[in-house]
Amino acid sequence: MQTAKSIDERAGETHKGRTRVPRTKTTRALALLLALILLGGLVWWTWRKTGNPLIAWYTEQKITAHYRAYHPGEGYIVGPARYQWVVRADKSAGMDYVCTVRKEASEDVEFPAYFSDGAVFSQIGGAVRSGCNTYERFKNLLNSEKAAQRRRG
Repeated sequence: MQTAKSIDERAGETHKGRTRVPRTKTTRALALLLALILLGGLVWWTWRKTGNPLIAWYTEQKITAHYRAYHPGEGYIVGPARYQWVVRADKSAGMDYVCTVRKEASEDVEFPAYFSDGAVFSQIGGAVRSGCNTYERFKNLLNSEKAAQRRRG
């Protein structure tokens, strides 16, 4: 007749050639700690490469509020924030969240803006990108004409 084996006796048994790790509170706590460390490392590495989505959202909100307050009725549209290399107003450089700001009425007005130390900085003076979007507008016009011709027959 077989007797019940203790946890210590079962710990040394193998399962398909592997030694089983005993399932105790300590091993479960260590496994949880390791999982949290790995998850935290993955989040840290991702934020280091792509930026923190909460700070990106905050930057978009601050830049949008700035253009609504200081340029009302001018039709500026703030795009999503990107984490990229930027040369700041004080001539220092580094990674920061930058939004592309466009003017609703004109497709050729587009400039970067970023939020730093409680202020919004932009290069609004050099905003006109002459001819940069002309190619896209012409391409879209030709594509719409081709689509209209296909519909007609």
